[in-house]
Amino acid sequence: MERMENMDFQDKVFLFDRGYPDFRLLYLLTQKDVKFVMRVKQSAPRTVKRFMESVEKESIVRWYPGYRSIKKLREKGIEVNGKTGIALRMVKAVLNTGEVEVLVTSLFDSQVYTCQDLKEVYGLWRGIETGSGYLKEELQPAQFSGIRQIRIEQDFAAILLLYSLQSLIEKQSEPCLEAANRRRKHKYKVNKNISWGMLKYRVVRLFLETDSRDILTELENLFKKHLETVRPGRKYQRKKNGDCPVANSIR
Repeated sequence: MERMENMDFQDKVFLFDRGYPDFRLLYLLTQKDVKFVMRVKQSAPRTVKRFMESVEKESIVRWYPGYRSIKKLREKGIEVNGKTGIALRMVKAVLNTGEVEVLVTSLFDSQVYTCQDLKEVYGLWRGIETGSGYLKEELQPAQFSGIRQIRIEQDFAAILLLYSLQSLIEKQSEPCLEAANRRRKHKYKVNKNISWGMLKYRVVRLFLETDSRDILTELENLFKKHLETVRPGRKYQRKKNGDCPVANSIR
């Protein structure tokens, strides 16, 4: 929140997952007239519980600060009290699975920004989550080759370099894939795991060769040859610690 003073909020809609809802953040966003869509937990606060129990699909509500939020805002020189409320629009977004998510937003005009629009906008963050999930789970950036700071920084920078290079080559392959997909029954995309394996054994040559264009062309052609089917709408149940055998064995 300390960095908000230097941020440009014009012509942007900010997306927040359910770990972000907090009166302090919501108050600062509304004071700066920021456009945002935010998912909230159904367990808190009471305003959300009442909304979930109602038959309404959307509602304009007022949120009020608790003692902790009042204290933290006053420490920042922002004078608020228990009667300092902020207006928010709450909507219910029904997923394909039938599960209901609650979104709060500063986009009040329901004619311009429908419930379906907000659901689709919020869903845009999943592409970022997928990318960061691949980076964390598949590329294992936390597996360092040493414990010294310089080793850790070098390993992390190398992972980001390879990830960026992989993404750029995939982007370069998109026109060819789009043309091929128009002739196919099913859509295909580059297989990330295979392309990663092809890349990491050729990346050193990129720095050794005077002209790296042949290596990049070779990689692009290999990426195009190793594809996987796009499965729209496929979802996996997210595992909690209690469902994880490894986590259970650590307890």
